[in-house]
Amino acid sequence: WLVIYDGCMWTFGMCLLYNSSYWSDSTFFWRDYPKTYLDATVKWYYLVQFAFWVQQFLLAVLGIEKRRKDFLEFMIHHVITCLLIGFSYSFNLTSVGHAVLCAMDFSDIVLAICKMLKYCQKDQVADVGFVFFVVTWIYTRHVWFGQIIWSTYREAPQFATMVWNPSKGLYFTPVVLKGFQVLLCGLYAVLLFWLVMIFKVVFKVLKGENSEDVRSEDEEEAGEEVEENKAPRLVFYIDGGAALEKKDTHQERQQKRDKAGKEAGAALDTLQRRIHNNKRLTCQHFLRAYKFINAAFYWATKDRHSFAAYLTVRNYRIVECDTEADTRIAADYRDMDVVMSRDSDYMGFRSVRTIWRPVGRWNIQTCLVYSKDDMLASLELTDVQLTALACVTKNDYESNIRGLALVSNFGTMKYLGSCDDVQTHICDYFQHPKVLKKNTDNQTFSNSIKVYVQCRQDRAPGTVPSSGPSYKDLRRRFQEYQRQIVDSPAQSSTAVQSLQDHRQASTKPFQRPRTSSTSVLCQRTS
Repeated sequence: WLVIYDGCMWTFGMCLLYNSSYWSDSTFFWRDYPKTYLDATVKWYYLVQFAFWVQQFLLAVLGIEKRRKDFLEFMIHHVITCLLIGFSYSFNLTSVGHAVLCAMDFSDIVLAICKMLKYCQKDQVADVGFVFFVVTWIYTRHVWFGQIIWSTYREAPQFATMVWNPSKGLYFTPVVLKGFQVLLCGLYAVLLFWLVMIFKVVFKVLKGENSEDVRSEDEEEAGEEVEENKAPRLVFYIDGGAALEKKDTHQERQQKRDKAGKEAGAALDTLQRRIHNNKRLTCQHFLRAYKFINAAFYWATKDRHSFAAYLTVRNYRIVECDTEADTRIAADYRDMDVVMSRDSDYMGFRSVRTIWRPVGRWNIQTCLVYSKDDMLASLELTDVQLTALACVTKNDYESNIRGLALVSNFGTMKYLGSCDDVQTHICDYFQHPKVLKKNTDNQTFSNSIKVYVQCRQDRAPGTVPSSGPSYKDLRRRFQEYQRQIVDSPAQSSTAVQSLQDHRQASTKPFQRPRTSSTSVLCQRTS
């Protein structure tokens, strides 16, 4: 959209500039002062440009666009630009302002086109366009704009009528001129700072690297400090899908992994920008009305191998797991990881703050991005309880993607309200042979097993013995156990063995109680 806007406004502005008296003679900036009457076209152009830069300033203040390491200079540029446009319009200096706007817009068009080429992974064409951008930047923003600043020092005192007479539209005094020059020089200083950053990219291209925006290296979220020389913030764990049977051949498993990996095709910078933008947009008003306002949709259409190459060039780490992603994360995870997996188990890891969930089984290319903190807050659950809810919604290893879909939206409440017996689903899940025989170091699963065993051995008063623990009791147990997470794998195996021993000792199978316990959950979630 910047290409369209800047292209149209620059073309329109240049047509107005070409037909003006100051097109070839900068002294008419000051000879024609004051410009008390503006043509409708010039006035429309000036006010639209003013509205655009005010909008750009508000986007930066509200944090809708991601912050880069030149955020301070970015804000200074926007503040000075808005002041210059408003100042020149109010004091009848629109001729100078018109020329400055035309000098600034053309390089923005070239820069936006280069970014589009980078997003389309046309790196070679983008590098050629970047060379053209450097040339246009230097000419328009340093040579042309420098001549305008020079005119304020050499020609303005000589040709301008420097008298304060508001009744005749004369506001140009030596003090006003000095303030005008300070703003123009401040804007030029910001442009010099960006020129240094541009030359850094030029040196990278000359060394054979791709033209990357050096401002993106130190992105940070509002209110958080980013450590220098920190490992990449986003790590993709490309999972092979649901748990794979051992009878599958290695080739079949590889084909499934390749098929799942093709869904991971969105550009990494786009993903991080959307996560950041939607977090910043979340406010208390929307949080009450729509708990998952920060969910973002995007299309993943790139091939898996080209996507891997794209991330590798940008120094991001890709972990392709031979086993399930949750097992890999348990051995090596870090804060702020973005996890793509078809298992719900990984949601129990405290370090995983963002959930990247494919929508559909294999062929749907839409993904949903959630902040897990918002999900937990909206459901009023802990990490362990969120995984337990996945269990409640029949979320076994064969169809957990559908269960997770229920957990991650308000359909959970409707679904649980229609269940005849919530704890029966929990018991069935924990007795699933695939669950008991599965080797996993998932801490959340082992904790769930331990809580279930304790609830069975120490029933709360008033529960039906043949139906297992009530949901209220399970929830209380989860809250207690959340405070004392046990990391020992030995205790995990002990919990599984205890459950198996308990099942063997039990002579009466689980039965559905006559009264439903879902009312407790419905009251809690309402």
